[in-house]
Amino acid sequence: MKPKQLHLSKVKDIFSEFKYKEVYENEKGIFFYPYFLTPQYETQVKAGKLQSQVFTSLSFILNTMQMSTVQFENKQKR
Repeated sequence: MKPKQLHLSKVKDIFSEFKYKEVYENEKGIFFYPYFLTPQYETQVKAGKLQSQVFTSLSFILNTMQMSTVQFENKQKR
């Protein structure tokens, strides 16, 4: 390697180490936590559960109405 390249390589390594430590110091106080602890995620989960409950309730109502219609028609045929 040429002397200038060697010097630039050492400067890059020093700067890289300095930058790494700087980023570490800046982020040291930040607490990273899982995404599922965010309010948005909890809201989406609750909305999904409610949607499932509504769908289940509507399916039950529709099935009950169909069964009632079939029973009514069977009584009318007799």
